[in-house]
This record gives sequence, C-alpha cells and structure tokens, in this order.
Amino acid sequence: MARLRFGRPISLRWNGLLLEGPANTVFEIPDEFYEEFNQDIGTVEPTIVWLDTDEGSTLRGRVTDLEADKVSKTIVDAKGDLIVGTAADTVSRLAVSATNGHVLSADSTAATGLSWVAQSSGVSAVGGTGPISVSTVSGTATVSVSSASTSAAGTVQLSDATNVTSSILAATPTAVKSAYDRGSTGVTNAATAQAKADTAVQADALSYLLYQSSSVIATTPRWLLTTSSASFASGTIYWSLLAPHKNFTVTNIAFQGSSNAFSALTLCRFGIYTRSGSTFTLVARTASDTSIFSTANTKYTRALDTTGGYPATYTLTAGSEYFIAVIAVGTNMGTVLSSAARAATAAVNATGYPYYVVLTQSDLTASVDRGALNSTISAFYAEVS
Repeated sequence: MARLRFGRPISLRWNGLLLEGPANTVFEIPDEFYEEFNQDIGTVEPTIVWLDTDEGSTLRGRVTDLEADKVSKTIVDAKGDLIVGTAADTVSRLAVSATNGHVLSADSTAATGLSWVAQSSGVSAVGGTGPISVSTVSGTATVSVSSASTSAAGTVQLSDATNVTSSILAATPTAVKSAYDRGSTGVTNAATAQAKADTAVQADALSYLLYQSSSVIATTPRWLLTTSSASFASGTIYWSLLAPHKNFTVTNIAFQGSSNAFSALTLCRFGIYTRSGSTFTLVARTASDTSIFSTANTKYTRALDTTGGYPATYTLTAGSEYFIAVIAVGTNMGTVLSSAARAATAAVNATGYPYYVVLTQSDLTASVDRGALNSTISAFYAEVS
C-alpha cells in the first residue's frame, strides 16, 4: 500500500480513484496501482511531499530532487529585479537599474554577464555634401537640400508653364509638348507667310511691269496705252473689264480726261461691277462730282463713297472678273483716254468683247442684265488704287 501526502488542497480523479482533501491530506494507493499512478500523476502533481511504499525510496528521491531544484521567490527583493544565470545550473539576482531608461547590455566582466547601461542615441553625427546640408539644434538634426541653380546642383520644381523665364524651374513633358506644338505651328505659319511673301513679291513685280506701281491695278497695261481718246455720250454707262492678278483692296477709282474737257455736268461718278452669269451688279461707287473731266488731259481720282450703303473699301480677288464703270450726264461732253481699240473681226466676235455700254441712264444702275448691254470695241482706261 502506498501512502502520499500533497502539500496543497487536492481534488484528483484517477483511474476510478478519487483523491480529494485539504493540504497535507494523506492518501493510500494500492501497490498494484503504484507504477501506473507514478507515470500518470507524478509529473503532473509535483507538489507531492511525502510517499511511503515498498519502492518509496525511488519516489522520495524524485521529490527530493524537485525540492532541491526549485528557485525560491525570496531571491528577488524589488520591483524590476531579474533572475539571471551566472553559470551552469546557477542563478542569481540582477537588481533593477536605479536610472529610468537604462537597458540591458551583455557584459562579460559583470558577475551576472549583464549590466544596465544608458540607451544609445543611435546616430551620433549627421553630415551632408552639397546640395545636402545638415543643421543640429538641441540634438535634433535637420537635413535639407538646396535649390538648384545654373551653377549648382539641387532640387527643382516642375512646371507646365511655357511663358516664364526661370533658372530653377524644370519643364515637364506637358510643357515640352506645348513648346513643340507652338514651334511646329510657328514653322508652318512662317512657311505660309514666306509663301505669301514670295507670291506678293512676284505680284508686286508684275504690278510694276504692267502699271509701273505696286499700288495700282488698271484695265490695260500702261505700256499698251497710246494717246487715243474716245468721245463720251451723256447718260451712257461705260464698262471696262478688270481681271486683277493679285488680291487687292480698292479705296479709289481713277479715269483720265483727254484733249476735250467736259462742262455743264449734272452727274458724274465711277463704280465697280461684278458679273454672275448674265447679271452685272454694282458693288462699290464714288460720290457724284460734276467737276470731273472739267480740265483737259487731267487724271481724276475719287474715293469710294458709303452713301447708299456701299463700302468705303472693296477687295478684289485675284483671277476674278470685274468691270470698272463711269457715267457722266450733261450738255457738253468731252473726250476720255481710251484703251487700244479692237477691230471688229470674226475672232473678236467669237471671243466676246471686254467692254460694254448701256445707253440712256441717269446714274449707275444697281444691276443690269447682259441682254441690255451693247458691245464696243474700245473702252476708257481706268485705274483702281
């Protein structure tokens, strides 16, 4: 029969046996259960303090070993004390540090192999090489990077702007693309302008060739003019064809009086007509001026007039067909410088006449049909400027 005593209150059921009682209660275990009980319970309940059995010496030795190997709580004396190993199977107390913030550090010279030390500040010094700079105030290091310039490296700010002057901003792809687009547009516009300039130069050169001036276009090249003149009939509108070789803005119309002056006029004016199909339409005109042609062999230039809703300027389109018209109403008609006459031949009749007249009019008509016009083989010389 085995007898055991537990050093604390116990309540244990094992293999049909109930062991229950206050501390130091003695229990008897039949010998046949001893070995099995020892295997199952001995390691779970190390508080067994006494056992009497036929093989009790073995159990007592185990219990004695447990007593000898335990670490007593009395080894620590204050809050924060540590139990540390000082050698094989040997422990000792390491008192808590008297300074808050200290940390454990391995120390082979200390009896416990450990010692309390001040916590390291980590980085002891910070330095920088331009453009990086470091300043330290009260132990706090501040790292900064200087701005870039044309003479030193550094940080730059990105910018989408293309209209600023800066040596510290950096262009983004957006800014580069915008600048490229503008440059590309500029190249295209420059090429277009150059082409226009070339055309204008050529047109001006032709103007000098035809009319000895880049600011004048006439119904006939000046080098074809002679001293020919034609009589003027009162109330008759005379049309002379004008086909400009360049775009041209008209502000004035001029006709040249010849050897016989006019007098006693009641109306005289110049105008510009366009033609669409068989219809001639008045698009610009001068004011009536009865002093026109009052002096022989004199050129009369008159500005376009806005009376009646007509424009002060009118733009001719290169290659288009226009007709410059003149009318005078009075009792004493003179002569006006005319272009070279075209003989009434079969070829002329086949190609048509560049000059027309319409009779018995009191003023320039707003429009007239081709069927109401008469052809003529000569016409008056006219200029626009």
